[in-house]
Parts: sequence; C-alpha cells; structure tokens
Amino acid sequence: MHADRSAGPAGLIQVVDASGALLVAMVRTTRSEVRAYHSDGVTDPGGFAAMGVVEILVHTHDLARGLDLSWDPPAVLRGTCAAVSRRAGHHGPLAHPAVGRRTRRTARAPATARWKWYPTPGS
Repeated sequence: MHADRSAGPAGLIQVVDASGALLVAMVRTTRSEVRAYHSDGVTDPGGFAAMGVVEILVHTHDLARGLDLSWDPPAVLRGTCAAVSRRAGHHGPLAHPAVGRRTRRTARAPATARWKWYPTPGS
C-alpha cells in the first residue's frame, strides 16, 4: 500500500485511514487464541491491535510534522492511549495530547529510555 504523491496530504491521510480500517478488520476477525510472532515476543490479537494503534498514532504525528500540519489525536482516543500503552508497553502511559512524549517513547526523539514492546498476552 502506498500513497499517490499527486494526491497530496489528503491522499496520504486516506492511506493512513485505510491502514487503520485494515487493522480493525484483522483484529475483529481473528480468534482470541491465535498467536503471532513479533521480534519482542509472541502476541495475541489484543497485543497486535495495541501495537498497531501506537504505530498509526505515531506515524500520523510524523506525517503531520513532515507536512507542517497541526495534528493531535481526536479526543475520543484519550482513554485509548492509556489502555494501549498498558497493553503494549511498560514505560508508562502514552500521554494525550502530549504527542512529543509518545514520540520519545517510540524512539523518534531523545529520551532516557527507549520504548520496548511487551506484546505477550498477560505481560
């Protein structure tokens, strides 16, 4: 999947939106007992979903910065950020709306500790 450069920022956001829809479809249709490999540990659909949400939020932030656009996750995601960070990583919550903190935790900016995924069910 890729964005057509001629579609501009709107086309790029459309690709991110489609990626989110694909993530939702995969998680909704995968049985809870299914496990998948990740370099930081075997994960279940919930762990896969949590990692996907973090990636979509962080990369949307990256895109907005690169395009010099103002962007912050929608207010509906305030509780989601905390739940996702509890499920996917053990370095504290992904602050909302502090996107800078989220990017530091995922190694996109200097920080004292690099982000590490903890995708294993029950970890």
